[in-house]
Amino acid sequence: MEKRKKLSKRLNIIKLLLAALPTVAFGVFTIVFTLQQDASAKATREQDQEQADETNRRLIFKEYIDDMTDLLLSKRYDTNINESLLHIRVQTLTVLRNLDGARKSDVIRFLYESHLIHSNQPIKVHLNGSDLTGLKFIKSSAESCDLTDIYLPGVYGENILFEGCLLDRAVFDHAEMCGTVFQSCSLVNSTFLETNLTKAHFHDNQLFEAKFNGALLSHSSIKGGVLQGMDFTNADLYQSDIDHQVFYPLAHGGLIANIFINARHPNGSFFAIDTNDLIVDGQAQTKVCFAEVLLVSYTVIFYLSSVIKAEHCRG
Repeated sequence: MEKRKKLSKRLNIIKLLLAALPTVAFGVFTIVFTLQQDASAKATREQDQEQADETNRRLIFKEYIDDMTDLLLSKRYDTNINESLLHIRVQTLTVLRNLDGARKSDVIRFLYESHLIHSNQPIKVHLNGSDLTGLKFIKSSAESCDLTDIYLPGVYGENILFEGCLLDRAVFDHAEMCGTVFQSCSLVNSTFLETNLTKAHFHDNQLFEAKFNGALLSHSSIKGGVLQGMDFTNADLYQSDIDHQVFYPLAHGGLIANIFINARHPNGSFFAIDTNDLIVDGQAQTKVCFAEVLLVSYTVIFYLSSVIKAEHCRG
């Protein structure tokens, strides 16, 4: 009798579960279907937004090129050159903030081929403050990459790429170029004065007599190529990965030594500190004292500078 009651209860429970199963299944199906619909709708919205953004970028780029072309061909450009250059600068800085990396490259190439950003030209547009993030110049069988004398001081942008390019006498002074890659480029007599090159990569480049005075090169990499005659005065090379030949080019067949006055070594120590201008009476004791003070000062300055600029790279 007791067994029949237990069996009856179990059968009732099973019946209840079977009766509820369609409702539960329908509820699960509804939830899954709703989630799938939401995901599909979100993907569609994102795709539509991406297409709208692409259309907008294309229109912005076309309007910019048309505007610049009309200006350069007009009489107004020659009659009021300063006003014209200012107009080009303002329009360029504005358009670069709204373009993707490929079109930024097209803008820079347009300005370069219009002889507006050549370091050896008296008339040029200053692009300091412009956003070049994602800029890429790559030499290929279909396209050359001759940017000799390009003038881009004070620009900023992360993950910029130059590959196989002619960049002799290029000017990148005071720029913020974290993570920039220079691969197989000619950078003879190029200048990076006080440039932030944190985590930058210089691989297989011709860097003959390139100037890195005051540059921040912490966590950077300099490997292969022609690495002699370079000036690293006041540069910060802390925790950088640099070929042995950079420090000893003459031992590797080089003809000109590199300069490291007041520069910080990858291990945190300093190269030769120039104290000549700090000697008051020429006495050795005074020289040692000033050298010690200067060393401490440089350590503090380099540390603070590297921290601030590294934060800028991460930000």
